[in-house]
Amino acid sequence: KRANEDQAKELEDQKEEIKRQGKVAEEQQGRIDSLLRTQNILQSEKEEELRRNIGHLTAALAGKEAVIANMVKEVSRRSDAIRSCGEEIVRLRRANAE
Repeated sequence: KRANEDQAKELEDQKEEIKRQGKVAEEQQGRIDSLLRTQNILQSEKEEELRRNIGHLTAALAGKEAVIANMVKEVSRRSDAIRSCGEEIVRLRRANAE
């Protein structure tokens, strides 16, 4: 009879331990779920921030490309003017040498 009582007590202790471990597992799963939600929120916020930054950078780049295109045109125009001046100088020197 004593052995049965000991086994019953041991069985009851095991049941209590299983319940305790179940509660611990539920708590840990809750923490994991909470961390995953937080991670998703942070990831979404970071992605949105990156999208905004890309938008700003794209706009800035477009503006700079326009400035560069204008500068290229201006350099070309001035190069043509310098070339014309050089040709005029050569022509005047030849006319003066004659």
